Amino acid sequence: MKVPHDVVRANVATALREDLGSGDVHASLVASESLRRGIIISRSKGVLCGRQWVEETYRQVCESTSVEWECDEGGTIVSDQRLATITGPSSALLTAERTALNFLQLLSATATRTRHFTKLIEHTSARILDTRKTLPGLRVAQKHAVHVGRGVNHRMGLFECHSHQGKSHRRMRWAGTGHHSSSRATSNHVSRSRSGFAGTLRSSHEV
Repeated sequence: MKVPHDVVRANVATALREDLGSGDVHASLVASESLRRGIIISRSKGVLCGRQWVEETYRQVCESTSVEWECDEGGTIVSDQRLATITGPSSALLTAERTALNFLQLLSATATRTRHFTKLIEHTSARILDTRKTLPGLRVAQKHAVHVGRGVNHRMGLFECHSHQGKSHRRMRWAGTGHHSSSRATSNHVSRSRSGFAGTLRSSHEV
């Protein structure tokens, strides 16, 4: 899954605006011109994901900051492994640190969990698909993480694929309308979907 750079840029800009507000009062106490190196080290095994977001975070804080990776996107990592070295002004390293790590931890966790489940079924023809149950504003990022974890991306939003969810009709049955009413409703809904979106949208049925 190729993530457009403008999506990454927007994600990072929003996160930095949330974290910095009117400015980083802690970094203001550090000599901004002094160059330092920071090292990102893993604390547990997993799958690395989120390099684009880390790089963009440091770039937006200070363009002269460089990030050198020692692990590929989607690579398997172990505890206490050195993942990257960041070089730049001390104040920039401090200001960007939390936001960069937030992206890296969230997306690596999503990729790691996805990889866990895909490995469990790799001997079958089943596939792990993602959903729209993502953090607001980070759908593309988390779907990228699912892809990195070797899962399959389902629809990006309500505009992309018609998905009929059987549970909505099961609620009708629970409310006392009966099994046959639920079955008819499901059948009618699927028929309308096929005729209304034929040739224009994919259709799926969740049970």
